[in-house]
Amino acid sequence: MTASGARGSREIQMIFQKPVLKNKSHDIVDVLGYTLFVVIFSSYATYGVCAVFGVMGGRGEITVLDVFNGFAAIATASAFFLALTQYRKSIKQQRQQVVMAEAKAQIEKMISVASQIKTGNESSLDNLDKSLGLLSNIAISFYELYKSMDEDIYRAILRMQWQDMYYNYLSRCLKELDLISIIKKEEIIDHIGLDKVFNQAKEDVYREGIIECFREFVVYKKIIENKYIKSEIDLKSKLKNLDPFVMYYINAHHTNDLMYGLISIIDIRVHAPLLAAVGPSDFAFENSE
Repeated sequence: MTASGARGSREIQMIFQKPVLKNKSHDIVDVLGYTLFVVIFSSYATYGVCAVFGVMGGRGEITVLDVFNGFAAIATASAFFLALTQYRKSIKQQRQQVVMAEAKAQIEKMISVASQIKTGNESSLDNLDKSLGLLSNIAISFYELYKSMDEDIYRAILRMQWQDMYYNYLSRCLKELDLISIIKKEEIIDHIGLDKVFNQAKEDVYREGIIECFREFVVYKKIIENKYIKSEIDLKSKLKNLDPFVMYYINAHHTNDLMYGLISIIDIRVHAPLLAAVGPSDFAFENSE
């Protein structure tokens, strides 16, 4: 590995990998290994002391053979302990690699689905709801895999890949969803009347001095809550997969660990203004674990 590669690996570990506290509990294999090593080591140490001081009825002499036998036994115990440790590390590493590969495959599926979300003038309610449903189903498998991983460099890399998926693919698509195009495609509301509501909402937002990052959300919120629009179409009832999606991709209780290493936080009003304006249920933001 080059110096720059090693430095990059350390940076990933420092930024994206959480510090791991030592686990004080050991399973039965660890306990047996430690016990065997201590018993053999202490047995030969005791034998040597007894032989030196004549406690065992001898002449207090230790032969060269006794010394070599003692060292051989201690070396055997040390080798067994080292082999046990390396075996457990190898098994753990293999498991992490297998789980990471499958979790990465789930992220690739997320990217594929996100890329199929129609945006701009092509924004469609049916396409959006279907995509949210697929993303929610994929997220269930991903989170089960992610939670089963130990905190190490593999989990840190997976965390970084999820962040890349979210910011470079998913959130970009969600930001480009166009509410006006969606409503027009439903062919329920008069287009001229809808345009008037839209223009009035934009004027109100600028007059109220809403900061730029929240403007689109507030405009969409005003349109959806307009009496004329509200009486004709209920977007919340048509987006049946909105709440599950918010639970897995917006809810801080689910995304907080995945966002580790970044200063930014996920704000639905900024990253998905249309979904925020539709109004996910309160339980979608609660801690379900």
